[in-house]
Amino acid sequence: MNSLMKKRIENKLGDFFGQENIEVQDISYLHKGHISENPYETHFNIIVKSEKFKAMPQLARHKMIYKLLNEEIKLIHAISINAIF
Repeated sequence: MNSLMKKRIENKLGDFFGQENIEVQDISYLHKGHISENPYETHFNIIVKSEKFKAMPQLARHKMIYKLLNEEIKLIHAISINAIF
């Protein structure tokens, strides 16, 4: 399944980190029925590998990603982030 929200996340993170450095998985199907008002595009796993994370603590890495995805985060239920150097 290739969701619109997944594409938005991929495009935004890809523009900043490079498409080859990100992986976005829409795992909403695992949570079917969990969110009644929007049963689709609600849960995502995000993996980002970047030199930009060098010397940054994990919390700062997550904050950077949250800032980049500010609008998208308002529209989804949950994300899991793995930000690695």
